[in-house]
Amino acid sequence: MPRKDIAMKNLSKSSYITVAQFPAEEQRPNHNDETRKSSPLVASKVRACFTKPFTKTTKKAKPLAERAPSEKPKPVAVYSRARAITVCLIHVVPVLASSVLAALNLKGAYIGAQLIGSPSPSYQALYRLCLQVTAKLLELMAVASLGVIVLDVVRYLLFFDHDGLPLGLAGTKTRFNDALLLASPTFWTGIRGLKSWRKRIFMTSLIVTCFFLATFLGPSSALLLIPVIRTDWPAGGTQFWLSGNESILWPDTLDSSSIGGQDCLTPTAEKIYAMDLNNSGCIWYWTAGLSQYAKELHFDIGVYNVTVFDPIAAREMQRRSSGDTWALSSMAHISRMAFAISLQWLSAAVFANDNWSSVRTGSNYLHRERTGTVSKVHSQIPAVRTSCGVYEPADFNSSEFFSYPIMPVYSSAWATNNSYGILPELFQNTSLITTRWLQKQTAPNLTYNNTIIDKYPSAFLTVQIPYPGSTTQGTVFTCSVDARWAEGNNIGTNVDSTTDVFLQHGEVDSNAAIFAYTDMILPVDDGTWRTVDLDISWLETLTPALNISVNIGSNSTLPPETLQHPGWTTLSAIFQQAGYDNSTGDVDDWYQLGQFTEMIIALLVSDGMSRTGLTQNSGTENKFGYFGDSNFAWLPDADSLVSALLSGGSAISPPNPNDGPTTSLQWTVFIEGYSYAADSTAYYLALTVVFIYMAVALTHTGYTMGKRWFSDCWNEIPEMLALSHNSAPSPLLENTSAGIGGHATNRLSLKLRVPEPKPGEQERVCLVVGLDAEEVGYRRVEMGKKYA
Repeated sequence: MPRKDIAMKNLSKSSYITVAQFPAEEQRPNHNDETRKSSPLVASKVRACFTKPFTKTTKKAKPLAERAPSEKPKPVAVYSRARAITVCLIHVVPVLASSVLAALNLKGAYIGAQLIGSPSPSYQALYRLCLQVTAKLLELMAVASLGVIVLDVVRYLLFFDHDGLPLGLAGTKTRFNDALLLASPTFWTGIRGLKSWRKRIFMTSLIVTCFFLATFLGPSSALLLIPVIRTDWPAGGTQFWLSGNESILWPDTLDSSSIGGQDCLTPTAEKIYAMDLNNSGCIWYWTAGLSQYAKELHFDIGVYNVTVFDPIAAREMQRRSSGDTWALSSMAHISRMAFAISLQWLSAAVFANDNWSSVRTGSNYLHRERTGTVSKVHSQIPAVRTSCGVYEPADFNSSEFFSYPIMPVYSSAWATNNSYGILPELFQNTSLITTRWLQKQTAPNLTYNNTIIDKYPSAFLTVQIPYPGSTTQGTVFTCSVDARWAEGNNIGTNVDSTTDVFLQHGEVDSNAAIFAYTDMILPVDDGTWRTVDLDISWLETLTPALNISVNIGSNSTLPPETLQHPGWTTLSAIFQQAGYDNSTGDVDDWYQLGQFTEMIIALLVSDGMSRTGLTQNSGTENKFGYFGDSNFAWLPDADSLVSALLSGGSAISPPNPNDGPTTSLQWTVFIEGYSYAADSTAYYLALTVVFIYMAVALTHTGYTMGKRWFSDCWNEIPEMLALSHNSAPSPLLENTSAGIGGHATNRLSLKLRVPEPKPGEQERVCLVVGLDAEEVGYRRVEMGKKYA
C-alpha cells in the first residue's frame, strides 16, 4: 500500500487489531491552505480530535471462540411459591383498581358541583385530563396482566403438552390485543392445528376473551373512573303522612263534601277575591289570580306554564293545546308539606358538615349545585282535558240541540269531530256573560271508531257571550270536560333558592305521548288513570254565583243569595276581565277564542281538583302539618334526624292510629353534581367487562398458586430469536426464510425439548418442529434443572 492509513487484519484469519498509523502532517494533502494559514490553532485542534482516538495503542482482542459466555445456565421452569407469587403480582393493581371502581359505581358516590381544587374551568379540565390518563394507565396494566396469562398458556403447551403448540399460535402473546387478530388466517390455522377439540375451544375462548377485554377495558375503565354531572342524584328524603285516606284525598266523585268545608259554600265576593286567606282550602281560592292572569294574556295561547301563588308555596300548572286543551297540576296539600320538609332538609345538609356532628351521610351534599335541587312526591295528580265547540251567531231564545264534543278515550291525544247532541237551558234576554254547568243524564249509546261510548265525560259547560247591545243573540261555547286522577309526581323546584318561592308542578308517569308533539300535548292515559265524576254541586261551588252589582275587586254587602241576574258567576267575571265582551276590540273571530276558552276552564277545574283534602291538611286541623302552631313529629335526636333525612329514612314519627285515617307518602330530594353511579346500560356493560377481567385474572392467580410452577423465559422477542438460533433447523421449514404462505406450515407443532448432549456438553433446550419429539430421542424439560 503506498499509504499505511490503517492496518487491520481480517477477523476470519486473525483476531487482533494493530495500532493505527497515520502519515505525517506535511505529507497530507492540503485542500485549503488559506484556512490553515489563517487559523493554525483551530486546525491543529480539529486534527487532534480525529487522530487522537486512533493513535492510541489498543489491547489485543481475544478470538471469539476463546471468549467466555456472558450468559449462565438457567432453569426453564421451577417449582416455587415465592416465584409464583411474583408472577401474580402483576394482577394486583389492576384487579384492586377494578374492584374499587366497581364498588364505587355500584354503591354510588356524590362529589359535588365541581371536582376537587379550584373551581376555575381550566383547572377542572386539568382534573378531568388526569382522570383520563389514570384510566389509560389502568388499561395498560390490565393488558399487561392479560399478556402474562396468554404467555403462561403458550409456555405450558410448549413445555408439557404432548402435542405442543401450533406454529400459528406462537405469536399470540404479542398479538392478542391486535385489531386484526381475529381476521388473521394464521391465528385460525393455528387453532385448527390443535389436536384436541377441547384445546381448540379453550384457546379460542381464551384469546377471543383477552382480545375483547383488551379492546373494551380502556373505555370501560374511563367510563367508571370519570364522574359525570347528574341532575337526579337521590340525596335523601322522608316518609310523611296526610290526614285522610284515598277516598278523601282523591275521590272518584267530587261533590259538596270535597269543596273545602261548609265555609266555602255560597261565599261572598269579599271572601272570593281576598288574597290573604292563608289557610283556605276552598276550591275557588284561585279565582282572583286566574282572572288577573286571563286579563294579562290578551287571548294569547302561546303560554304553556301558569304559576298559581298559594300561601306558603306556589304551584306551576302546565297546559297544552292541540285540538283540545290539557291542564296538569300538582296537589296543593302536598306542595305545602313538601315545602316544610325541604326547609328541614336544607338545615340537615348544613348540619352534616359541622365538626361536632357524628353524622357522615350526605356530608358532600353541601357542595351541590344549588340551582339543581328538586324534590319529588309520588301521588295521584289532576289531569284535565277540555274541548269546546263554538256557535256563532246563536239565538238565546231558541230551543235547539247544541253539539258538545265527544271525548271518549283518554288515551287519544286528539279531540274528535263527533259530538253529543244536548238541549241546554240557555239564559234568555241577558246582556251579561253567563255560564252554566249541565246536569248530566243517562249517557246515550254512541259509537266512535267501533267503540261503544257508554258514558259522558266528567262535565258539560255552556258559556253565553251576548253581542254588544243585544240580549238575544251572541256566541255560545259548548264545552266538554274530562277530569282524571293520574299517577304522577309532585315536583318541587327552587328548593335551594333563598330568593325565589318554592315552586311545585306535576308530572305524570305515562310515556304514551306522541313524541313528535310533546311541546303541544301532555302525556296521555296509559290505562292507570281514574275518571273523576264532577258533581253539579262541586262545579257550582267552583264557580260560585255573583251579585249583578259586584265587579272584580269590589266588595258586596248583599248576601250571596240576593242575585239580580242568574248565570253571572266567577267564571263569567273571568271571561269579562279577559275581554270576552269585546270592550277592548281584540275579538275579530270568535272561533279563534276556542282554545283560550278551553285553557281557562281546564286550568280552573285542575286547580279546584288539586285542593281536594287541603282543608284537612292545613292550619290547626292537620295533626301532622307544619302550619300555625303545629309541627311535624320530627325525630328528637339531632343526629338521627339528620341521618334519616339525608339517607332517605323516616325522619318523622308515624301518626297515632287514634288520629283517624291517614295516607303515607314519600318525599325525596334530588341534587345536581358530579357523581359515580351505575344507572344505565353503558355502565352495566362496563361493569361486565371489568368483572370478566377480574374473573380471568383471579382464575389465573388461583391456578398459578395451586400448581406453583414459574417460568419467565421468552418474555421478549430477542429471547425467542436466541432460542431459534440455538435450535437445529428443521427441514419442514424449508423455504420459509422470506415468510410463511401455506396453512399447513402454521399447523406444524412446536415443542420445547431437550436433545441428547454431546460428550462434555451441558444439556440445552431447543425448539422441535413437527416431530414426535419423544420418539426421536428428545426429552421434556425438567423443573428446576438448569440448561445452557
